[in-house]
Amino acid sequence: MEPDLRAVLEDLSYPADKWQIIACTGVYGFDSTTRRTLYRLPARRYRSPDDVAEALGPAGRLESGKGG
Repeated sequence: MEPDLRAVLEDLSYPADKWQIIACTGVYGFDSTTRRTLYRLPARRYRSPDDVAEALGPAGRLESGKGG
């Protein structure tokens, strides 16, 4: 079963830096497309999963992305 990005980010301790968010997706095996999307995040600390989603904008919906 693929992890859900939002669920994984909700388990992360906040505030979290951009590198922590990206590292978390690597540990859980998210695909390169998801990681590439997260690399577009501005380098700063995030307060919550909602803060991450807001920074990504409409193109960066928090959804499942493990695999290929």
